[in-house]
Amino acid sequence: MEKFDIVLLGATRFTGRLCAAYMAQVLPETISWTIAGRSKTKLEELYKRIELKRTTCIVSTLDLTSEKAITELAKETRVVINTIDYVDCSGDPAWVRDMINNYDDIAQDTGSGAAVPADLSVYLSILKLRNRYSLPTREVLVCLEDVRGSFSGGSLSSVCSLEPVTMAPFDMPPVPRTDAEIAKHGIIPAPNIFGVQVVDGLGALVQSSHSQIETAIVGRSWGLYVEEGPYSLGPESYGANFFF
Repeated sequence: MEKFDIVLLGATRFTGRLCAAYMAQVLPETISWTIAGRSKTKLEELYKRIELKRTTCIVSTLDLTSEKAITELAKETRVVINTIDYVDCSGDPAWVRDMINNYDDIAQDTGSGAAVPADLSVYLSILKLRNRYSLPTREVLVCLEDVRGSFSGGSLSSVCSLEPVTMAPFDMPPVPRTDAEIAKHGIIPAPNIFGVQVVDGLGALVQSSHSQIETAIVGRSWGLYVEEGPYSLGPESYGANFFF
């Protein structure tokens, strides 16, 4: 039987503190919840700082390296809000591929998904063309005009720890695609020998450091929306000649 309605895991971290403060303001007294993490001292400091004693919240400590402790905590609640690692765009194709191999059936049953910024842009563009103009999509180009910030320590650590893997553009879809089918079929000019692509209205473009990652994830989405097989969504299909 559940002991809590909500567990806020990693409550003393940056995102966790924001969540705790918000939850303290909006959750009704009928909701039982706990702020959980490794350090009892830090949790109690947070508890006092945002005056959680006025709520139904309590403090829970656990060993985050213990799978047994985490499993037991998960069994005691209806919902786990995990802030130990931020909710982010998935930018690690090797990890995504492992998750697909191990958990694809569970993800389908629970509605889980993986995406990068370009993935959602592509999907919405294709739906717009189909719904408004009844046209299939030949090619999508996503352009990022301005970037603020830099790679986080976690991102750099992930890159450094990767073992050599192949990241063919469409190597993760459930439906195989040949090199000829992946080849560019659109009307947008291809990059020249220096990697510069000149497009009307956008100017000179160069390939981003995330292009392989985005192409792999978009390729996965293409495979999920093809018109044949168990993943078929009919009108939402990207089309056989789609190129990103």
